[in-house]
Amino acid sequence: MNISTKTYHSIVIVILFILTLGLYYQALSGFWRWDDGYIALHVFKHPGFDNFYVPNVWQKFSRAYLTPWIVFSFNLDLTLFGFSATAFYIHQLISLWLVSIATYFLLSLWVSNKWAFLGSLLFLGGTPVITVVEQLMTRHYNDYG
Repeated sequence: MNISTKTYHSIVIVILFILTLGLYYQALSGFWRWDDGYIALHVFKHPGFDNFYVPNVWQKFSRAYLTPWIVFSFNLDLTLFGFSATAFYIHQLISLWLVSIATYFLLSLWVSNKWAFLGSLLFLGGTPVITVVEQLMTRHYNDYG
């Protein structure tokens, strides 16, 4: 049986969702770890977009971060969800799922859909993702979140 490309893409998207949840659901029980408290404290002290436009505000944060995207991401989550670590991790997993979909479609520009799907599976189950999916402080490194 031959299925349409649109149907195939839809199936891939659903499978990637199920795999994201299946592989990383345990992240939802995570709490604040490592630098999360430090980032949240900075967001409480400097809400809004000052980190993008006011150099003194950004310089108070940390020299280890090259851009204010991690602060923006935490600010967004705090605004939407309050101080709920579970909601932060839900955002993290949704972002991961969306990046796995983007990986699939990007790869499908160069290889067949089946190989693109395999590539997105390798991304989703790869060591870098496994390592950082439970670390909110790494959002700015992996570009999902």
